[in-house]
Amino acid sequence: MRLLQSRRLAFVIPAVVRGRKPRPGVPAAGLRAVRRRGAGRYDYTHADRGQSVRVTVVVAHKTYRHARTGRRHTRKLLYLTWRVGGGPVAIRDLYRTRFGIESSYRQLGEARPRTACRDGVVRLLWVALGLILRNAWVWANRTETRPWSFASTRLVLLLDILVTFTRQTTEPQPRAST
Repeated sequence: MRLLQSRRLAFVIPAVVRGRKPRPGVPAAGLRAVRRRGAGRYDYTHADRGQSVRVTVVVAHKTYRHARTGRRHTRKLLYLTWRVGGGPVAIRDLYRTRFGIESSYRQLGEARPRTACRDGVVRLLWVALGLILRNAWVWANRTETRPWSFASTRLVLLLDILVTFTRQTTEPQPRAST
């Protein structure tokens, strides 16, 4: 956070409350105390290993319906911000736009075959093929009205062939006895 502030870059970082809970009768401190407050913006000094950073903690609420019971639940979300304006809802929605980036990395990992090869060029080749397959999948599903089109089926078959080929080439081959 100090590096971002020294370069004058605005940021929104999700805050995770870690550490031991306070003993009974002892008031909460730090982010635990901020989490007990209502939705809004609060000044906060984050200290770690003798260095401190002044930031703003935004407390926002997220409501969702439980999958099995169907009941509504509310969860508090904490975000550490600096030089970012807006209320709790605006900050929460701003951070949610990052979900697309994180899910694309996850989908890339699903499309990229695993390899035990230590050669950086080969590994980069597999990353490039994973990106191409992911983009081709998105393109095929946007142009077709049905979810499983002929183009989508060809992409799945191509991915299966690549995974099978990778497993055959990376698995150790049994040595012939001499």
